Amino acid sequence: KVDIENLKGLNRIIQNTFERNLATGKTIAASNTKSNSKDFAPENLVDNNTSTVWTTKNNCLSAEITIKLGSSTQIDIIELKEAIEYGQRISKFQLIAKVDGNWTPITSGTTIGLRRLLKFDTVKTDEIKITIESISNPPVLESIGVYKSQL
Repeated sequence: KVDIENLKGLNRIIQNTFERNLATGKTIAASNTKSNSKDFAPENLVDNNTSTVWTTKNNCLSAEITIKLGSSTQIDIIELKEAIEYGQRISKFQLIAKVDGNWTPITSGTTIGLRRLLKFDTVKTDEIKITIESISNPPVLESIGVYKSQL
């Protein structure tokens, strides 16, 4: 019985953590967008629609996505999803946050694939950047999530 209650408690923590994407409705920009088209706009990354994507021009070798959170916000999890039907394209990326007015590296990774969750020490920031540093083809991202764990 204790195990069941513990699992229910863990489930509540997970649900509370991921129920609100802190990037939704915030200002988002990209260094490069395919055809400068709304069909591939960075806003698609936080529209809660799995059929929309952001991608870059065909000759793009790197890119940067900036999210302005609007106010100083505590975060400790980022979720990245590639539109996997186009293949896994990103092979190196970095998360940078503006902390006390200075851009500070927070975490980095190699591949993203279908879904990548990165947990890091809590930072208080009003702006983050995802820098895509190495790709095999133009990146195609489905979504970005920014969260604060509810432990």
